[in-house]
Amino acid sequence: MSEPTVSPKAAPSPDDLVAGQRNRTLTIISVVLLVLAGATALHNLVIKRSGPAAVSSVKLLDPKDAPKGKDDDDTSGVQAMIARIEISSKVGGDHVKLVRDGDNWRVENRFNAKALQVDVKTLLDSLTHAKRLSRPASEDESRYVLYNLTEEFATFVKLSKANGEELLHIMVGKGGSETRDFIRFVGADMPKGMFELSDFGPGGFGLRERLKLNTRDEPEAVAWLDLEDFRTLPRDMELTKMRIGTREGDKETVIEIVAEKGERPGEFNYRLTKPVEGKAVKVAVEGGISALKNMNAVDIAGKADPDAAKFGVVKAGKWVEVEFIDMGNAMLPGKIRYDFGITKDKLVALYVSGERIGEYVYWVSDYVLERLFRSVKEYHDITVRVQHILLAYKNNPGGATPRKPRTKAMAAAQAHMLASKARKADENTWMRMITENTDDYRSWSDPKQPKYYDIRNDGQMMKEFQDASMGLKVGEVALTQTAYGYHIIKRIKDDWQPKPK
Repeated sequence: MSEPTVSPKAAPSPDDLVAGQRNRTLTIISVVLLVLAGATALHNLVIKRSGPAAVSSVKLLDPKDAPKGKDDDDTSGVQAMIARIEISSKVGGDHVKLVRDGDNWRVENRFNAKALQVDVKTLLDSLTHAKRLSRPASEDESRYVLYNLTEEFATFVKLSKANGEELLHIMVGKGGSETRDFIRFVGADMPKGMFELSDFGPGGFGLRERLKLNTRDEPEAVAWLDLEDFRTLPRDMELTKMRIGTREGDKETVIEIVAEKGERPGEFNYRLTKPVEGKAVKVAVEGGISALKNMNAVDIAGKADPDAAKFGVVKAGKWVEVEFIDMGNAMLPGKIRYDFGITKDKLVALYVSGERIGEYVYWVSDYVLERLFRSVKEYHDITVRVQHILLAYKNNPGGATPRKPRTKAMAAAQAHMLASKARKADENTWMRMITENTDDYRSWSDPKQPKYYDIRNDGQMMKEFQDASMGLKVGEVALTQTAYGYHIIKRIKDDWQPKPK
């Protein structure tokens, strides 16, 4: 019996050798990855169990004696403990002091005036909902300046109880966005370093955004004032009477204007009843009413009692009384008095009173003064008829073309000479002077017949020309200058007409 034949084993090819090596490498890598994953999981488990080394979020303000809310989002108990909020900065601005007054808040360093309740509430929401990381983002003091968290640049916020006990004292710095804030605690026993805040409660904005800082990052007490008690005229009102008074020493001048319904619905005209009688300039009256409607208080100057005299609103040098029908309030009649006092930095002190006595003296923009306190002539709707000689000069700002080449100095000298002559001239001589000298002849329909102008004190004519015309009696002559050149103006009879040819 023959023995079986055994075939010799074939030698591995180069491809088989490469594939085997690759498989061994992949096996080693897989084992290493499994070991690393296990080590990471074990490390995390140890960290999680170890407690002190774990990073978590804790409430920024969490007094141990605070009443418990119905859930974690209910911070009403903590908020009820806060009786005083102080916001300050060494950069400048005000040391804002907000104090609780029952269910309301007041600005202590603005005469204890009422604060904007909604804004205080949103600030309290941010402070009581905010959380910080349990470990500081950094304890490197050189980095504090990058976040405005040095004592020189930070904004300080301090919360206290009614008995003065401090609940929280922090420095608030800048983060990279409106919803990212960093803080530092103030106090020797407080955690060191800077901490990032999160979870600011309703609204979505961070703590710093609710501090109402100005553009220079300074706190401002005025930003917290509730100025709704400042009374202006109702938007939907109809004027019945307006009295405008000015006082110089013992002498007082009162301009009285009454409203009269026009021919069309909603149309009103106005009549002067004091110190002269006649038609009132509608644009002047309505301009004053508009100024009173749109007037806004920008700050509180002081309390009426005892500061009214200090701000000049007792026996005020300027005052306005307005009687009106409040169309938006059951057509009830109303009356408001405005006493204007001293001025400062484009502001004027104002005391407002009416059916009730005002509590404060306010600061308002002084632009309202020029809209209201005009001369009697500016309120009196009168028309004067005048003629004039215009002497233009080269390159005058108004662009008038001189009939003869002349410089400004030449025009001034000729104007004075013609004005002197006009005061002595009869009508025929005056008419001839116009046709021979004026540079306004191009506006005439008949070049041989000088034009006349009916001037009203409604601001439609150049102010210098209007003022000079209004100051004349019939037959008088005035010399004035406008952008067009020099004008020799003569007032003529109101019914004057050119003589027929």
